[in-house]
Amino acid sequence: MTADTTIRSLLVEIDAPAHVVWAVVTDFASYASWNPFTVRVDTGGEVGDEVLLHLPDPADADKTFTTREHLRVKRPPTDEVPGLLQYDTGDSIPGMLAVRDQVVTSLGPERSSYTTTDA
Repeated sequence: MTADTTIRSLLVEIDAPAHVVWAVVTDFASYASWNPFTVRVDTGGEVGDEVLLHLPDPADADKTFTTREHLRVKRPPTDEVPGLLQYDTGDSIPGMLAVRDQVVTSLGPERSSYTTTDA
């Protein structure tokens, strides 16, 4: 038996169109303004690019550490299909693969939802 190593955020409904939420999620330079678990993101933002996540060090609040990931999917939301931003660690951490999904779903012309999953 294997342990479930998936972390899911709450589904958050937002009073904004999906394309506005998508613009925030894909504005990597401003990530730290809305995501307290990420100090900085360095990436070109295109599929295949490296994604360098600068994260708070849980062992020392004055330090950060960096993970090297790879942008795999960048699909904007439509009225019919949720947007998906996906990146993973690839082979940067021997013996471990972490996959991060951020999903933006249209709930109508002025509402959307956001959720993220780390597996």
